[in-house]
Amino acid sequence: MQLPRPHRLVIALALALSLPTFANPVVNETAHKNRLAQREAGGQRPLGADSALLSQHEAEEAWRKGNQALDKGQWAEADAAFNLAAKLAPKAYEPLLGLADVQLRRSNVAAAEKLVQRALALAPKSAEVLTTAGRLAAAQGKAADAERQFQLAARSDAKYAPAQLDLGELQLSLGKAKEAAASFRMASQADPLHPAAAFGLGRALVAQRDLAGALKAFEQCSGLAPRNPLPLLAAAEIHAAQRSWDKAIELARQAESLDPALARSKLLLLDLQAGAGRWPAAQQDYERFAAQGKGEDTAALHLKWGNLLEGQGKTAEAMAAYRKASEADPKLAGAWNNMAWLAAQQQKDLGPAQEWARKAVELEPRNFGFLDTLAAVQLASGDAEAALRSIQQAQKLAPQLPYLKYRQGLALEKLGQTAQAAQAYQESLKSGAKFDGAEDARKRLAAMGKPVGKT
Repeated sequence: MQLPRPHRLVIALALALSLPTFANPVVNETAHKNRLAQREAGGQRPLGADSALLSQHEAEEAWRKGNQALDKGQWAEADAAFNLAAKLAPKAYEPLLGLADVQLRRSNVAAAEKLVQRALALAPKSAEVLTTAGRLAAAQGKAADAERQFQLAARSDAKYAPAQLDLGELQLSLGKAKEAAASFRMASQADPLHPAAAFGLGRALVAQRDLAGALKAFEQCSGLAPRNPLPLLAAAEIHAAQRSWDKAIELARQAESLDPALARSKLLLLDLQAGAGRWPAAQQDYERFAAQGKGEDTAALHLKWGNLLEGQGKTAEAMAAYRKASEADPKLAGAWNNMAWLAAQQQKDLGPAQEWARKAVELEPRNFGFLDTLAAVQLASGDAEAALRSIQQAQKLAPQLPYLKYRQGLALEKLGQTAQAAQAYQESLKSGAKFDGAEDARKRLAAMGKPVGKT
């Protein structure tokens, strides 16, 4: 199986998952900056308010140093500073949250959990502490616990926007788009100037197919964060889905100018130019980006260009682009996979193709599409038994995919197991889903004298 071809530019709700968020809903690395700003504005009690005045001042200073060390990635220094703050202000929860942050960055989830529990014991109704507990639960994959903690935080303090933002992000990841939209709207009410609320709302509305509402939300986000390219890219994808190519390209170019190092804007521009049929402009952009880029970004650029070329039937040029991608980043599994897929389709270079396909599988062993590519190469090489084993591995990861059933049928037919092959073809067609090979499955069933339905 080849990677999905990006030149088929359809929004198809993928935007909600493909676009990064403004802030990580699990570990919010800017939270301490927000708390500092709130303290300076007099919005929160002094750190360790129940301590002696001198201890308060010293604890506050230690806490600030801990946050500064976190910003610099100096975890040992941050740990020491937060421990000092906790000692000076034993009734304050903020140093405990700082210590938990350090432990999470060290991947010590158990230690972080104990610290958050201590913070909860000190401030069980604190929206900040409850939100942190939610983030920790989310980091552990405990979605129900995380959702409950975020909801408690939101009820505890309706004006604490991070609780609603994190709740919205979690709900969106769980496919609860309607609930997510409501949470992001609540976050916007709590903090009307927070761009993440508008951005999250836009993504939730895309998931509900409300592209007009989503576009309005992304435009609002762009107004609140004029130097951030993400809302521009999101709006560009919506315009592209509506075939408003000029506007989409204009927005993508604006995003590129805001952050020339951002690979996403470059890749989207290539998609847009190709989608609009402007191949000379796409070629010019590709060559310019390739000259500017390096490493992984350049590899992704070559992979994208190869996909676009292959979509135009320019297989030789596509193979050359995939080779460049694999050379720029030997760990880019998609490049090896696509080289192998092309070779299988063209029935040539099958020896190297097996090595390429195995390389892709080694890099991403749980990618059923790559296992399917390996099976396709093995079938093209005449090794149906090996192909069947690869398909069975893929089916353990994705048992319901029609094209895997189709590929299984091909392998079984080559092994002379006609009845089992016919059953596999029939099962591939049962759902009515469209896939490459569906028509071939029908033809093979007809040649066997078997109906498309049951045997």
